[in-house]
Amino acid sequence: MRQICVICILLLSHLSYGQKSSEIGVLGGGGFYLGELNHNIFQKESTKPMFGILARHNPNPRISYKASIIIGKITGDDANSSDVLDIARNIHFESILYEGSLQIEFNYFTFELGNPKHPFTNYLFAGISAFKFKPVADLGGGEVELRDLETEFEKKRYSLIQPSIPFGGGIKLNFGEKITASAEWGLRLTFTDYLDDVSTIYPESLIQRGNANSNDWYSFFGVMITYVIKDDNTCSKMSRNP
Repeated sequence: MRQICVICILLLSHLSYGQKSSEIGVLGGGGFYLGELNHNIFQKESTKPMFGILARHNPNPRISYKASIIIGKITGDDANSSDVLDIARNIHFESILYEGSLQIEFNYFTFELGNPKHPFTNYLFAGISAFKFKPVADLGGGEVELRDLETEFEKKRYSLIQPSIPFGGGIKLNFGEKITASAEWGLRLTFTDYLDDVSTIYPESLIQRGNANSNDWYSFFGVMITYVIKDDNTCSKMSRNP
């Protein structure tokens, strides 16, 4: 995970010093996971805080490139389900999650930082991420790392560092010439079914434990506040100050 953070920090720095305009900022909000132990979007018990940093580079008014690092927690618990079979299964987990992400944003309207003629836009985004997780649970004798238990007798231990595909949408607003606020919601498509350490069957009894045909997901939603550190939009500046 250290390598992921170094790469993202270098990319944050690179994006911050490109041409046109660049921003750096912070983000905060919440997140949740979707899988065997939580089937509901925005389930109150499974939604936890997430925070991070970001940088954007804006080569033109319709496109932005974003790099971000997010830290948060994901959880799931059969006790929160309304399904009697889930409740009887009685599994729970939690995991600290670290994500480094590169994304491209497509602005629906023309948007220029600090330009009152183009003060807001909604946008869509997609990209690629790498994340680190480690599912744990309190099984009565303290916190246990679930992967080490090999409950499903996995032939190969699953990796705790995985890729994901982030996508979603949001809205951006200018506040003066230097501050931009964004609100967005995005989902992460993963390529693992072990965010919750649940996927297949109990080998000793062959009782179904999870659904190996459906990978797990996680999500981030929140607010981003950024500050313009470089702005080469000379024409726009002249039009703002005739």
